[in-house]
Amino acid sequence: GVKFLYSTSTRSGYHEYKPDVKGSCANCPAANGKGDRVFRVSVHQEVYQQMKKRRLSEKGKIFRLVRPATIERSFAESKELHGLRFARYRGVPYVQIQVWITAMIQNLKKWTKLRSLQSHGIDLSYHK
Repeated sequence: GVKFLYSTSTRSGYHEYKPDVKGSCANCPAANGKGDRVFRVSVHQEVYQQMKKRRLSEKGKIFRLVRPATIERSFAESKELHGLRFARYRGVPYVQIQVWITAMIQNLKKWTKLRSLQSHGIDLSYHK
């Protein structure tokens, strides 16, 4: 029954809320220590709520079902079909270029698959 007010934002990315009246949490059975309780909320809480809502929607449930056949398979394909099991070049910049080209190829393949599904009336993207 104690009102918490905004106190500060920490460097670790949280908003802190403290009780309105100092010492009001001293007799609270949920308080573990002698001091007041601090309620922390991530600065990205709104985004987390949107993602949770999206994940629990009907489309999100479908995406979770097809993930093993799509996302996880994408890593296997990049290793087996596109040569990412071993680096072809030496040095981080050159290997990074190899990874980018492989990702571009896979994105083009995925895009063409989604376009063909859309032509049949199936839309699996989140855009509106």
